[in-house]
Amino acid sequence: MPLRRLILLIVVLCGLTGPVWANELLSLRIAPTPEKTRLVFDLTGKPSYHYRLQDSPPRLIIELTDTQSRVQAEGLKKTGPMISRLSQQAAAGTLRWQFELTGQIKPTLFTLKPQAQYGHRLVVDLPHAGQSVAATGGSSSKAAGQGAPVRSAKPLMAGKITPVSELEGLPRQPTVTDKPAATMSPAVPAQTAAAPAKPMAAEVTKPAPAKVSTLSGEEIIVAVDAGHGGKDPGAVGPHGSYEKNVTLAVARDLAALINRQPGMRAVMTRTGDYFVDLNQRSEIARKHKAHLLISVHADSVANRQARGASVWILSAKRVDREMNKLLGQQDKHTELLGGAGKVIAEAEPNPYLAQTILDLSWDNSRSEGYSIGEMVLKHIGQEVRLHKHQPQHASLAVLKAPDIPSLLIETGFISNPQEEKLLTSSAFQQRVARAIFNGINRYYADNPPDGTMLANRAKGQTRHVVKSGESLARLAKQYGVSMARLRNHNSLKSDQLRIGQVIYIPTS
Repeated sequence: MPLRRLILLIVVLCGLTGPVWANELLSLRIAPTPEKTRLVFDLTGKPSYHYRLQDSPPRLIIELTDTQSRVQAEGLKKTGPMISRLSQQAAAGTLRWQFELTGQIKPTLFTLKPQAQYGHRLVVDLPHAGQSVAATGGSSSKAAGQGAPVRSAKPLMAGKITPVSELEGLPRQPTVTDKPAATMSPAVPAQTAAAPAKPMAAEVTKPAPAKVSTLSGEEIIVAVDAGHGGKDPGAVGPHGSYEKNVTLAVARDLAALINRQPGMRAVMTRTGDYFVDLNQRSEIARKHKAHLLISVHADSVANRQARGASVWILSAKRVDREMNKLLGQQDKHTELLGGAGKVIAEAEPNPYLAQTILDLSWDNSRSEGYSIGEMVLKHIGQEVRLHKHQPQHASLAVLKAPDIPSLLIETGFISNPQEEKLLTSSAFQQRVARAIFNGINRYYADNPPDGTMLANRAKGQTRHVVKSGESLARLAKQYGVSMARLRNHNSLKSDQLRIGQVIYIPTS
């Protein structure tokens, strides 16, 4: 091939392929709330960015270096009260976003590492009128980017601005005192709000295993809350059945199943027929460093034909209300954030960071709670009728802990005569408890928290889900290990296996 034609071919190919960028903007999510407007840039890689503010006219400019975009600024219609117009420009490997603001504000910017279904993110919070806070950020400046000239602009500051993602490695939940987490009004009549004379709760202790376990690490703690109790009977069925008795029976069965599962332990918020304040229920879970709170209830509506189970998580509106209450209690920040509040206070004297991290903590716990709720619903649906096939959102006081994924499970409608009969049956109660446990167990088998026995056991091993007809002897033969080793490795107290049970096969 002649040299001239070869050079021409190379030029054409280079023009077809185009430059290869280190990062790509997948989406820009804009979420206004009463206090602020949050911008979330979803990217394929860790963002490298700069930003600057302009006073007159008010304007925020964000530049993402070495980044291309899949987002069309014209298609973003929901902007919030602080943004009058936005635009996007790309030049010389820099992606430049310009936000025309309706007033002068000081934004907060920070990055987040990949977590759950989300990848790398750059988050920008724009406080609304009357909510302005001190901006966080470094002091290094760089030259202005491409685009319209900026008048009265502040220096361009380099990210990352607030290293929130680095706080995720701190301890989750320290042991706290028995006082309520916040001065919040429980969703019960005033005459029933007093703390019970009986002990607040008794932990359901797990018997010591007969043999020394080969596992190491922490147990997964599940707080099991039996709704209502004592002078609060809950809903009353057509035949006089009390919700508080149904919830306690199911909670006891669920706690027993959890305690028989190696690597897991249950804590009950009440173990008898007495009332526990709604604020104290999540406090009990936090005191025992729970990874999850399950609150068991039975539904009731005027329509006696309504039937089926459902799962609920905390609504965004309730989160906003609880956020305002918690922000005034700085002594609670360290407790709720596992020590992050103390680090923030020492490293960055900006009170807005507490709100930001509380907000993120709630987002994370609600997101994980929703995922666990989906798995629980899947298993409940295999046993009993469902009223709702996806987790629902509601303003429920028992679910308001920002640091603990929390679910409220309606086991059925006690207001339905047929379902009331089922709910008071010990066989049905055990079926529901087994279904809830199977959902929890399956979720944590697939997503074991770091540092727990389940996470440590899964490393370098084969994970096997027990199927119909399989036995411990059959698995030992299939994988070429002894039954005794399988039994000890999984801390099994018997050779009986359950369908769906996860067994780890040692590979060394």
